[in-house]
Amino acid sequence: MRILLVATNRHNRWMSKEEVRPLPIGLAYVAAYIDPDRHSLRVIDLMFSDDYLGEVERVVQEFQPELVGISIRNLDNGSYINPQSALPVTREVIDRIRGCSQAVIACGGPAFSTLPQDCFRYLEPDVGLAGDAAETFAAMADLLEESREYEHLSGVIFRRDGEIVASPHRAASGLARPPRLDDLDLDQYRKAGFGVGVITKLGWYSSTVPSPNPEDEWRIVRPVPEVIEEIKRLQSSHNLNEFFFIDQQFNRPMDYAKDLCRAIIDDGLSIRWNTNIRPEGIDRELLSLMVASGCRMVLLGGASLSYYSNLDEGNEERVQLATELSEMQKLCNLCHTEGLTYAITQGFGEPGETSDTMRAKLAFLSTAARSERHAMATLRIGNRLLPGTDLTRLAVEEGLIEDADDLLMPVFYVAPRVRDEIQETLEAAVRGNPSWSIM
Repeated sequence: MRILLVATNRHNRWMSKEEVRPLPIGLAYVAAYIDPDRHSLRVIDLMFSDDYLGEVERVVQEFQPELVGISIRNLDNGSYINPQSALPVTREVIDRIRGCSQAVIACGGPAFSTLPQDCFRYLEPDVGLAGDAAETFAAMADLLEESREYEHLSGVIFRRDGEIVASPHRAASGLARPPRLDDLDLDQYRKAGFGVGVITKLGWYSSTVPSPNPEDEWRIVRPVPEVIEEIKRLQSSHNLNEFFFIDQQFNRPMDYAKDLCRAIIDDGLSIRWNTNIRPEGIDRELLSLMVASGCRMVLLGGASLSYYSNLDEGNEERVQLATELSEMQKLCNLCHTEGLTYAITQGFGEPGETSDTMRAKLAFLSTAARSERHAMATLRIGNRLLPGTDLTRLAVEEGLIEDADDLLMPVFYVAPRVRDEIQETLEAAVRGNPSWSIM
């Protein structure tokens, strides 16, 4: 069977200023599971395409695929200031394929998995795959080749008698095979981005695969030797030396993080890498090991308020916020002492936000991300609303939205007490700080 994989992500900005083009690592994992002895494979990555629809049509007419897998990375650009949905591009791609091919079209990826049925309804593919679906897509290709049914597979979404049907479970890839990067333009990705993604740990996401055990924090924890071997393979096969460790919280558990850093040092791997960390579970020894092993920048999530409180004057929120800001400041100071660049994404407008809490957050940023430090800050307005969440229910209660189910396009929650002033306040703050951005 001839299989075409398409990465539709074209979002290429980070913090509204820096150009960052993330490599489609999820699609590379899907490609790795396709049996080359049974199927012919082509990959289109639309990130660098000047005429992406023309390129899609050209490849489809030339290759004549029988199955097309489309990976959707983001629902939108996450910006309150300039919200842009990523889905219209994917729908254009599907329409163009439909115009010149009878191939079965399957959609998946992180964005699709967040709102699978809504995305399916909007995009109208033949089949959708919710969750981490590398193995599932490969199994579906084998079944299609044999003219057998595939609707029983985990995470499959399809239409039956005009109604959208979803299988009861979502796909959960073990990611046991290394990603196939041969079909991607790695030279282009070397010039823009944080580096090629290497998964170290993956947590559970209720929107894709909920944890069967609340105490089981991590869905995948890759053994340190396995991570080291992948880095070596990427170095030798593709001459790659810059990486992004895909990990929601690299520093937890701390022993694992230290072991990985020591292994990089002990193996003499000359690499540069970046990742996400949080204040909880970190010390100066770990930061020192990170720098010694090649870490050049860390991404930090900012302090936040507790979501709901009926306390008078919001005193508990302010106490909690002050504590979190203090811990964030300690972490930023440690990074600065170790010479480690950091980028903070600080949210504003969350439930409980007031003028006072906004001033406290801005005061923190004015110290933690001041101009003489190797630091950057993104000031994020509001929280993206998704169906079925507590935040969306609050937005309905407050009259911010009427329909809690129609949230495929970007809609953001902003606390009522700061709704009228938040954008002007943050734009004024950004004007005086060249390393700050607003979104």
